[in-house]
Amino acid sequence: MMKTKNRHDQPVKLVASSVPRQRRIFDPVMTWLTRVGQAIANAVCSNHEPQVWEKKDRNGTLYWNVYDPATGYSARLASEMEVRIWLERHYTRSFD
Repeated sequence: MMKTKNRHDQPVKLVASSVPRQRRIFDPVMTWLTRVGQAIANAVCSNHEPQVWEKKDRNGTLYWNVYDPATGYSARLASEMEVRIWLERHYTRSFD
């Protein structure tokens, strides 16, 4: 805690670390609530189409996630081409 004086020369207490500490406390709670919300939305919508989204790892390298809700299969792929190949192999139906 740091002490300083205001314009009337009265001591003022400054608590510099209170905001970051509150953020550290609530970040895990918000992460958990987000995950619960996504799980509820997925259960209510029950979409059986494949899901594909891109992310970056901690080094900034782009990668792709694929998920098949019908089978529960998920994978992390390195390129958009790999995603296309995965989709074609899993979702192209033969009409022969």
